[in-house]
Amino acid sequence: MKEAYKYITLCVAAVLGVASCIYPFTPEEVPQEIGLLVMEGEINAGIESSFTASESFSLLAENAKAKSLELSDIYVESESGKKYTSYRTQKSEDYKFEGDSKLSYIVDTRALDREERHKLVFSCKGKKYETVWLEFVETPVIDSITYRVADDKSKLDIMVHATGISDSLRYFKWEYREDWEFHAVYQQQYILVNQVPVKLPPGIPENYYCWNKAFSSDINLLSTAGLSENRVKDHLITSIGCTNKRLMDLYSIEVYQKGISEEAYKYWDTMLKNNEGTGGIFAPQPNELRGNIYCIDDPEEMVLGYIISCEVEKMRVYIKAQDHRIYKDPEDCTPFQWFPNPDKGEFEPSPTWGVYVYDEETGDLFYVEDRCLTCLRHGTKDKPDFWPTKHE
Repeated sequence: MKEAYKYITLCVAAVLGVASCIYPFTPEEVPQEIGLLVMEGEINAGIESSFTASESFSLLAENAKAKSLELSDIYVESESGKKYTSYRTQKSEDYKFEGDSKLSYIVDTRALDREERHKLVFSCKGKKYETVWLEFVETPVIDSITYRVADDKSKLDIMVHATGISDSLRYFKWEYREDWEFHAVYQQQYILVNQVPVKLPPGIPENYYCWNKAFSSDINLLSTAGLSENRVKDHLITSIGCTNKRLMDLYSIEVYQKGISEEAYKYWDTMLKNNEGTGGIFAPQPNELRGNIYCIDDPEEMVLGYIISCEVEKMRVYIKAQDHRIYKDPEDCTPFQWFPNPDKGEFEPSPTWGVYVYDEETGDLFYVEDRCLTCLRHGTKDKPDFWPTKHE
């Protein structure tokens, strides 16, 4: 058997431009397959649908990033012949792609007929591709999103719950978006000007509050097939450690729930098992990773990805730090004093220090590392439009 090659595929969660997720896999005998077309996304009803094409690349390549591919003639077609052809391109920031930019194609499927089967059709590099005909899968609403603090307060688990599920639906998939607000360890009140503490001048923005965001990067599935009770209860969405700045002030998660077909479940479950390093003779084979996308011009071409047609249900919750009180700051920001020592050649404080506190009457001056006075090391000043606090 030839040496195993590792590749990376990128999956785009299509809801509201949710960012990509990385899934490595290990075909056993496809040494020529670097540069496989990776197509991900989903056909939605009631909202627009998003699709992204990229190339697979070797995990052995240092600092490798995905390359977005340009598509043409992309549309969704119904079995009765109706075509949803209106689309636009959308670029979004994503460090996993070359140029830190991901290119997506947004197809207008807001008026999609849920009663019909549909397929995605597109062209890439002069070749035409399409999916098999896809049944639309209704998704139950999310009843609630809850969290649970570990007994040792080392982490916070976030779970999703759903009931009222049709007996015909037994397979589910989740993605999510996170946003969080946090602050610097200390609020800066002075700056050093020629080694003299001066009150922070008006107009200089404070870097005390910051925000950050992230998107799910794992495969999160559930099957209730074979269970007597068809419901989602205490299904783990993500866990957050107690030293993670997500838990410092205010955290928000928006969960996207999707009902999927048994075939889609088997595809992603195979990919998940491959990710977990199952090896030996029972490891998933390359043909098991072939999705439901085919090249019309070259039927033997292997295309990675699995397109689904489904309804997406979403719910957002906020979690306040004062409601769990488990956050532990991992940074050492103990204030200290410093005095010049000419005998050791120490005449000025380090440029990496900032003023913690300065008593103008006594002249007492305490320093901290600069990193303790700014939040910009872990986020930005870009507050989400929907954020409920008034901090700046």
